[in-house]
Amino acid sequence: GIGFGYKPMKAVADLCPEYHMYPYYYMGLISMQNKEFKEAEEHFKKFLTIEFDDPRWYPKDYEEKYLQVENWIPQCSYYDSLYSNPVPFAPEVVKGISTRSNEYLGIISPDNEFALYIRRHFVKRKNDLTAKEIEEFTRSKRTADGHFDEGTAMPSPFNVTENVGSATLTIDNKRMFLTICNDNADGYKNCDVFYSDWSYHGWSEPINVGEGVNGKNSFEGQPTVTPDGKTLYFVSIREDEIGDIDNMDLYVSHLREDGEWGAATNLGTTINTKGNEKSPFIHEDSHTLYFSSDGHNGIGNFDIYYVRQDSAHNWTKPKNIGFPINTEGADVGFFVEVDGKTAFISSNEREDGVGGWDLFSFPLYKEARPEKVLFLKGKLKDQNNKRITDAKIEFKNMDTKEVTEVDVDSLTGAYVAVMNFSSDMVMTVKKKDAAFTSRYLSTKDSTLNDIKKVDVEVKQVEVGEAYKLHDIRYGTDRFHLNQESINMMGEFAIYLKANPKMKVAIHGHTDNVGSPADNMKLSEERAKAVRDILVKEGISTSRLSHKGFGETKPANSNSSEEGRSANRRTEFVIVSK
Repeated sequence: GIGFGYKPMKAVADLCPEYHMYPYYYMGLISMQNKEFKEAEEHFKKFLTIEFDDPRWYPKDYEEKYLQVENWIPQCSYYDSLYSNPVPFAPEVVKGISTRSNEYLGIISPDNEFALYIRRHFVKRKNDLTAKEIEEFTRSKRTADGHFDEGTAMPSPFNVTENVGSATLTIDNKRMFLTICNDNADGYKNCDVFYSDWSYHGWSEPINVGEGVNGKNSFEGQPTVTPDGKTLYFVSIREDEIGDIDNMDLYVSHLREDGEWGAATNLGTTINTKGNEKSPFIHEDSHTLYFSSDGHNGIGNFDIYYVRQDSAHNWTKPKNIGFPINTEGADVGFFVEVDGKTAFISSNEREDGVGGWDLFSFPLYKEARPEKVLFLKGKLKDQNNKRITDAKIEFKNMDTKEVTEVDVDSLTGAYVAVMNFSSDMVMTVKKKDAAFTSRYLSTKDSTLNDIKKVDVEVKQVEVGEAYKLHDIRYGTDRFHLNQESINMMGEFAIYLKANPKMKVAIHGHTDNVGSPADNMKLSEERAKAVRDILVKEGISTSRLSHKGFGETKPANSNSSEEGRSANRRTEFVIVSK
C-alpha cells in the first residue's frame, strides 16, 4: 500500500502548489485505487507540469515516475469513461442449469432447444471410497415454459474421462466440436480440439480434428464454430511469430475442400496481446466475435471484449463490453443467443447466484449486439405429406442478388438456415420436376426476428394443375403489384427460363367483397399485371396466358377474414411442359 495519507499531501499541495511534484504523484495513485479516475488524471497532469531550475532538486527516480505517469494518464481517461458510462445490465441466474455446484463454459444450441456446459461437483462412483470432485459434461433441455431442466451428464462417449469441456455446435446441431485432454507420452495432459457427429445412434466417438488445428505439444481448446461448420476459432498456447508459449491466444482455421482443416493462423495483434485471450464465441452472424482478455485495458482480471469482421475480413479494434458487465474479477464464458438480444455469462461473484460458478442471462444492449440474422428451420413435404429429401433451398438477397444454398437432410427432409438479414430475401426450393415453390422473407416481418419454423409443401409439376403464387400482393381494389411481388415474379421468371418448354396460364381470384362484376374485372386486371411483369422479365408471350375468375372459385369460406384472405390469390396453371 501507499505509506502516505491523502490529506497531508493535499494540504501541502493546497498550501504551496508548486513546492514539489510528488504529492500529485501519490494523490494520483490513491485516487486510482479509489476508482476516482478523473481526479487521478488531474493529479498526474499536474505532476508533469512542475519543473525545477536546479537539476539536483529532481528525485533519483523522477524519470521512472514520469514515464509511469505518461502511461497512466490515458488509462485514467479510459477507466473514467468506462465507470462514468455504465451500460445496461440486469442479470438473472439461469435456473435449472445453475445449482449449488459450479457450472461454466456453457453454450445454448443455435435453435435454443438445449444447453451444454461443464458442471463441477462431488460424485461418488462405484468402487470409490469417498466422493471426489469431477468436471462433468452436462446437457440441459429447455422446458415448455422456456426454462431449463437441471441437466444430466452426457452419455458415452463423453464423460468417460474427466477431461472433456467447452463445446460448440454447427447450426443443425449435428456436429459438435469440443476440448478433450489426454495424457501424452511424457505423462502430461495435452488438450486438443475434437469433433463428434450426431446420428440416430447418438453421438459418434470423438475424432481429433487434425494437425491443422492441433499441435503435438501445444494446448488447443475452447472451440467456437461458424454456423456452416467451415470456420473454427479456438484458444491455443503455442510459440509462433505472434504467440507466446506462456500465454493463450486466439487462432482460426478454415475447412478445406478435401474435408481437412487448414493450418491455423493467429488472429493477430489487433486481438491478441502479450497477455491471455480466451473463451471466444462467434455469433451465428459469422462476423461478431466475443472473447475474454487480461491483456487489453480492462476493469478486472479478465474482461469481455467484442470485435467485428468487415467485408475484407479485417477485425475492428476490440471494444470493452463495459461496466458493470465486466467486474474486477474474471469475466468469462460469454455468449449470445441467435436473436442477438439475450446474452449469457458465467460468474462466481454475483450475489444472486445459487452457489459457486453459475450461468446468468441478461438483455444485451444494442451497441454490443451482433448483426441481425434470419434463422429458419422446417421440413419439405409433398402433397401427400411425405418427406422430400432430394432437394436444395436457395436464399437470394434482394439487394445484392447474392445466393446462399442450403442442403436438405437426405433422410428426414429437414433443413436449417441462418444468414445475415439486413435485406429482404426470397426462399426458393430447387427440385427436379417440382412446381415453383417460393416464399418472400421481409425484414419488416417481426415474426422472423426469432427462430421461425417454416414447413414447405413442394408439389410435382402436373399438366392442368393449379399452383398458388405465394406473397403476391395488391392494394385493396387495385391491380398494381408492390415491389415484393415484383421481386417474386422475377424469381418465377427464372423458374420458367429453367423450364423453357413449359407454358402457363395466370389465374386471378378474389373474395366476395364487392360486386361480382367488379371482382371479375379486378381479377382479370391482376392476372394481366402478373403476365405483363413476366413478359418484361423476358418470358415469351407465346408461353403465357391469363384469365380472371373473380369470386367464382373460392379456395375457402368467405365467412371469415382468414378465409377471404385465402381466396384473394394468384395461381399459375401448367398448360404444357
